[in-house]
Amino acid sequence: MDNTRITISLEQCERAALMRLARAELREPRDQARFIIQRELVRLGLLQAVGPASTAQRREPRQEKPDDPA
Repeated sequence: MDNTRITISLEQCERAALMRLARAELREPRDQARFIIQRELVRLGLLQAVGPASTAQRREPRQEKPDDPA
């Protein structure tokens, strides 16, 4: 895969929103931005959909134990 690096300037509110989404989806912010761009390019028909193995991977969420109501 041949990667190209680009720089995107974000307003503070946009950066904060990206950081919140990345945390919620267990991705690094850079990977989250890449995922958003890929998803939008696919939606617009400019990029062929790819399998989950080639998109920015999520980290495995920690397993939370359910509270014991008893």
